[in-house]
Amino acid sequence: STGFVPECVDESLLATGTPPEGYEWKPATADKKGLVNLARALGNSPDSIAYAYAEIESVHARETVLSYIGDDGIKIWLNGAEVLDNDVQRKHDGSLTAYLKEGVNRLLVKVSLVGSGGWGYSVSVPKANF
Repeated sequence: STGFVPECVDESLLATGTPPEGYEWKPATADKKGLVNLARALGNSPDSIAYAYAEIESVHARETVLSYIGDDGIKIWLNGAEVLDNDVQRKHDGSLTAYLKEGVNRLLVKVSLVGSGGWGYSVSVPKANF
């Protein structure tokens, strides 16, 4: 889910899944490749910021690979800890090692659109193999 929020947002509050007062999460659907097209979901206003929140359930604590695509800038928090800050003005992808705790893991993604054009994101975590 994603939604526009004010620039002075408390990102630590967002990381708990709580939107700022007066705002709500809006559902957004990824395409077949797992990319959420924010221009389609929210519009294409120049110099915009959107946040997405999701919960990842893990049956046990484990190290995993978190893969991402950002178009343009992307910042990711996992369980309140910043794990990525990649403020670029183009589409890019990558992966990083992340640690999931047993139970619910909170994922917060910030995507920034610099100027105008397309924007979106994808974040994925593989299923546990044991």
